[in-house]
Amino acid sequence: MQENYYEIIGVAADADQKTVAQVIQLTTEQVTHNYEKKIALYRKAFQIIENQDPKTDPNIRQKSFKALGLSQNADIPTARQATNDAVKQAKFNYERLMHKINKAGETLSDPQKRKAYDANLALQKNAAKKREAAAKKAKIAKHRADKAKKGFLPKFIKLIVFLVFLAIAFEIYQRFFPQ
Repeated sequence: MQENYYEIIGVAADADQKTVAQVIQLTTEQVTHNYEKKIALYRKAFQIIENQDPKTDPNIRQKSFKALGLSQNADIPTARQATNDAVKQAKFNYERLMHKINKAGETLSDPQKRKAYDANLALQKNAAKKREAAAKKAKIAKHRADKAKKGFLPKFIKLIVFLVFLAIAFEIYQRFFPQ
């Protein structure tokens, strides 16, 4: 299923080209700023752990370990490796998101590509609605079938038991009260 570029960049589907370009630029700047901020946080956390300054507030030290996903008794090499891993993961996530944003911008900025994309997106939404409707119908049919299995046989058995009970009661009545 194709990704929804409108959701990725946070713009309405009826936005004009100029708005799309502005939102893409703002989104790119925001994503880049958040990435740089996250990298700085990881590096600062490592510095706090590495310095082992007894004057450092214990809460800040604890938050530094937590930011890197470490326990309080982790050593410096472990903290360094965790920092490197966190930076690599952040870079990977950033690059993946930037690729999506660039692809969205490329598609939504070109009128022909956008028209084709919108048509494809509409087809996907219709197909998804049809799948949901079919799944709902199947669920209802299964529920009815289960209900029918549970409903008919027990009622039929109860009816037979009741009729047998009546026959026995009638037989007893005739023995004690003959005519």
